[in-house]
Amino acid sequence: FFPTLLAAALAFLALLLILNSLFFRGASGKEKDGAVIQGAERLEEDSFGAEQISNTFLFGTIGLSFLYVGLLSILGFLISTPLFLIILIRLLGYEKWANNLAASVGLTAALYLLFATALGVSLPAGIFFD
Repeated sequence: FFPTLLAAALAFLALLLILNSLFFRGASGKEKDGAVIQGAERLEEDSFGAEQISNTFLFGTIGLSFLYVGLLSILGFLISTPLFLIILIRLLGYEKWANNLAASVGLTAALYLLFATALGVSLPAGIFFD
């Protein structure tokens, strides 16, 4: 049931995005340099363009993801996920360790509560929790 529910929600949201881009794109008003004015705010259309991604971030994220998948069965979800998130947040450029630690531990706890507790999915325990 849950995968079907997710697929239906994603299909609905995709349809909303398509309709939004077809019918409401012209109503927002374009300037000649490609920016869109909405409210009193200037939003760049291509704010996450490929040219803005550094090689360090790209290859660091790919390598870190492979390392995370490899260590997940060894260290377990509760240890490897916060480590992965802390390093990933640092790669993004956020340097405050207390905020990074709080965000990674909070997200890990929320994911654990969602999947292990609410949905009953068994997450890798690792060598410390077997």
